[in-house]
Amino acid sequence: MDHRGIRRHRQGAQRGDGPAIHNGSQAYAYYVQRLASTAWDLTDELCTDDIVNQADAILLRELPPGFEIVLTGLSLAQKRLLQALARQPTDQPYGAQFLSRSQLSVGAAQKAIRALVDYDLVEWRPDRIYQLVDALFAQWLTQQPPTW
Repeated sequence: MDHRGIRRHRQGAQRGDGPAIHNGSQAYAYYVQRLASTAWDLTDELCTDDIVNQADAILLRELPPGFEIVLTGLSLAQKRLLQALARQPTDQPYGAQFLSRSQLSVGAAQKAIRALVDYDLVEWRPDRIYQLVDALFAQWLTQQPPTW
């Protein structure tokens, strides 16, 4: 974000650049709104990158219960695949290196990918990379020890 930031006024926010909110939310519409709202609540006069970073930290503390609920409905293979893709999106989810890292067989990976794509947790991007749809869920998963 440039030094102009976003100023808080009685009438609302003054026009300013908000790339820190866009980047912090990974452009995920729900998180853009949550992060902007949280940053707004923390702002007295000027919303700076530091305030957006504080808001991001708050958001990452609030979201894990929802992430954990998502995980409770998944199989072991699906959880392993999610965590492996969170750590390193790939265009070769059936390659030996990825399968070794995720501790999955080719069949288990195929089945898990199909299910996770159907659940809208994993996407196959136009550049043929498999990745998690929710970037903050991916960020959270990378911070968790591999317990599955």
